[in-house]
Amino acid sequence: MATIAQILPSLHFGGVERGCIEIASALVAAGHRALVVSEGGAIVADLSAMGAEHFCLPVGQKQLFSVWWRARGLADRLRKEGATVLHYRSRAPGWLSLLARWMLRREGYNLHLVSTYHGVYSAANAFKRRYNSVMVRADRVIAVSRAVRTHIEQQYPYLPTQCVRLIPRGCDVRAFSLWSPKPQERAEWAQSLGLVPEQAILLQVGRLTPLKGAAFMAQVLAQLPDMMWQWLLVGEHIAHPEEVARVQQTLTAAGVSERVHFLGVRRDVAEIYPYADVLLSASQQPEAFGRTVIESAACGIPALVPDQGGTAEVVVDHKTGWQYRLGDVTDAARKMREILNLSTQARVRIGQSAHRRVLARYRLEDMQRATLDVYAEFMHRPNDVGKFVDVEEMPR
Repeated sequence: MATIAQILPSLHFGGVERGCIEIASALVAAGHRALVVSEGGAIVADLSAMGAEHFCLPVGQKQLFSVWWRARGLADRLRKEGATVLHYRSRAPGWLSLLARWMLRREGYNLHLVSTYHGVYSAANAFKRRYNSVMVRADRVIAVSRAVRTHIEQQYPYLPTQCVRLIPRGCDVRAFSLWSPKPQERAEWAQSLGLVPEQAILLQVGRLTPLKGAAFMAQVLAQLPDMMWQWLLVGEHIAHPEEVARVQQTLTAAGVSERVHFLGVRRDVAEIYPYADVLLSASQQPEAFGRTVIESAACGIPALVPDQGGTAEVVVDHKTGWQYRLGDVTDAARKMREILNLSTQARVRIGQSAHRRVLARYRLEDMQRATLDVYAEFMHRPNDVGKFVDVEEMPR
């Protein structure tokens, strides 16, 4: 049995947090001890329920004056728990992890580091580029898509290719399953939310931050007032009133403001997907992957996505969904009109193709197994120091 720790800023709802929970579950199922270090959050209880352990430390803060004592606390905890591997999933915890490992190695305790490169980080200046580089300073770097792997290769050409592992995100096809509600069930569900059962249901899942593109999609849908659609947004919106206001202003000007519905954070999104007709992805920059796209596809719901980044890898245009030019309102509206003009049977066939693609390429158990295989590279050689790329070996 090995003790594997994961570290991330918090445990609220999101793709990074979901990935952490999924790997903790796989570790426990495989007979290992799963630790998670974060500042806490709404889904800590999920860890406890599966037999994993959570330790609350201020690891998401970015204040330089406190970094030493926070790293000291992390190092002490990892040594006390006997952790073999520390897996970090974002930049601030990544720098803490590097410093904690440095402290432990000076004390004769070796700790291996694994990172997951979840995003395509921008680097407007040398300082930001240096800050971002923590994501490739681990012994192993997991890229969540080919797009991310390409980004890593372009940004850090000095990184040995054998350090990078391509492991796409996975979908639990038991939770996100292929089924279609009966017409009466759909009608009752739609009416419970104030929807019109006869109109196509367009679903967008994710926090309403500007980067997620709700305001962009509002511009797209404002060009289609003559079509029969209604738009559901699932995700945190109260914390983003300016984005909500932009959506409402755009749709009000187009005379279709009554067609948008903000559902807020929902834990039953797996039950919502099957009632939708199309999932919308409107990110304003290339996505690293696009977890909601494979979740909806697993439920047989095709997606409209930008033609760049990880989402473009998941969706095959006109076969398992549709792609539009990133940031192009006119092209997205043209594709949306094309989708809405399709027969229900045609959309269902594309959704079934999307489902088969998930089964072939994006199963949760495949992602879990591949990640545990990365950990296994270190479990049986705890003193194998210096064989892997370390921060001291990186170009400055």
